Amino acid sequence: MVAVAIVSTVGAMGTVVYRRAVSGATSPAFARSFVTLVHEARHRAMTLGRSTRLRIVPGSTGLATVIRSEVLDPADATNSTWLVNTSTSAPLRIEFCEPAVGVSLVSATPTCPITTAMNSTLCIAPNGRASLAATGGVCPGTGSATASQPSTGAGATIYFRGTQEQRNDVRYKVLVWGLTGLPKLVDQW
Repeated sequence: MVAVAIVSTVGAMGTVVYRRAVSGATSPAFARSFVTLVHEARHRAMTLGRSTRLRIVPGSTGLATVIRSEVLDPADATNSTWLVNTSTSAPLRIEFCEPAVGVSLVSATPTCPITTAMNSTLCIAPNGRASLAATGGVCPGTGSATASQPSTGAGATIYFRGTQEQRNDVRYKVLVWGLTGLPKLVDQW
């Protein structure tokens, strides 16, 4: 009986450790995949010569967020129609927070979770410049027949965190440099 008790106790502890390891691995893996999404959007904008954007569409509770990669429709002369290129769902344990205009290297306390009222669209111009969209998701140089490439970009800081059992375990921010559109992953904010 003692041996059975020891084996079951060790098995239960192993299950707890395994669950924590698996849930802890979700956040870093998603953080790296989000950086890849920014790289792909930048590459697409520069290769196709058309603006792209990443829209962070929050779920009803702030969780179950979807990231949509969109590109300007080349057939639309008004430069206002966006075509969805890819749609990626964030894992349920990932919660996005309100993005900040510009690259924020200091610690911050963003509003979490993100809501539909917050500006959550990262725009990347064909020349690689990156910035958050204006109100309503309008990217610079779009929405008119004379699309332009901005000469500057404010950049953006995208915040998200991995949640587990109602705790905020890990926090990530992705810095997107304005002039180049290149992202950098930082593991704390």
